[in-house]
Amino acid sequence: MASVRIISDELVGSVISLQEVIGLIELGFAADARGDHRNFSVVRERLAPAHDGIFGIKSGIAGTTLGFKAGGFWPGNRQRGVLPHQSTMVLFNPDTGQPVTLIGANRITGLRTGAAGAVAAKYLARKESHSVAIIGCGAQGKMQLRALARVVGIDSVTVWDTFPVSGASFSTELGQELGLKIAVGFDPELTVRGVDIVVTTTPGETPVLKSDWISAGQHITAIGSDTAGKQELQTELLLRGCLVVDNRAQALALGEAQHLKQIVDDPDSYIHAELGEVIAGTAVGRTSDEEITIFDATGVTFQDLVVAAEIYRRCEEQNLGEVVIL
Repeated sequence: MASVRIISDELVGSVISLQEVIGLIELGFAADARGDHRNFSVVRERLAPAHDGIFGIKSGIAGTTLGFKAGGFWPGNRQRGVLPHQSTMVLFNPDTGQPVTLIGANRITGLRTGAAGAVAAKYLARKESHSVAIIGCGAQGKMQLRALARVVGIDSVTVWDTFPVSGASFSTELGQELGLKIAVGFDPELTVRGVDIVVTTTPGETPVLKSDWISAGQHITAIGSDTAGKQELQTELLLRGCLVVDNRAQALALGEAQHLKQIVDDPDSYIHAELGEVIAGTAVGRTSDEEITIFDATGVTFQDLVVAAEIYRRCEEQNLGEVVIL
């Protein structure tokens, strides 16, 4: 029999903060570069049209934390009043294989993804960066701005979404929360031109960011491409700057980098480094204020595991959640 602590998604939000997650993710990337983590092969599959969803499993071991996250994206959930992204995590005792905790992971996914974008900007954007553009005003767009605001001195924000009401809602909610004046752009091109940091958080398969909209010195974080076929950036843009990924193999299979094979013979050679290598100091990130930097974020197993492990540790210490015997 195994004693399993069940931790709800709501409880996750009460035991760990976004600022703490940013710190965990930064350390986690560095540890990944040192070889402290093993990220197992990702399962990412489109379901039959009747289910209209993408289901995936990301598993691995981060230090001594063994586990997986299962879930995906169901766009029709918006009409059901349910979040489109759905995730659940299970952690195991690495010595016995027995489960130790079941965690509602929607918040973990949102927090660690926002944190990864912030950490990337910390290491890749120009030091004097102050202006931000967000393309895609859903839950992750909001989380990206919340996290960026904790590492960058933001004084200007412009957002754009295919649904104007989403942009207006974003502007009101985040403007009040962060004390920022947030403008809603008329189109994506005008929204991103000349800003220091551009973040894309869209789920589609058609680029929303064109190469000729981007000028010297800008930093781009592309969040949306995490499945074969997805794309946010015009592929030619990837060739113009310093392309940094969260995981090489995963980016080439699921991220923006998957599209490089359409225009170059050796896509891997165009990836400058993994973010963990830049953080650990084994690779150089930005080399000048004029360089364009791009972070291709696909979401790596260790990110979920290091955050889940800390949540589980705190819940064990405080006896939070419900314990069941399997």
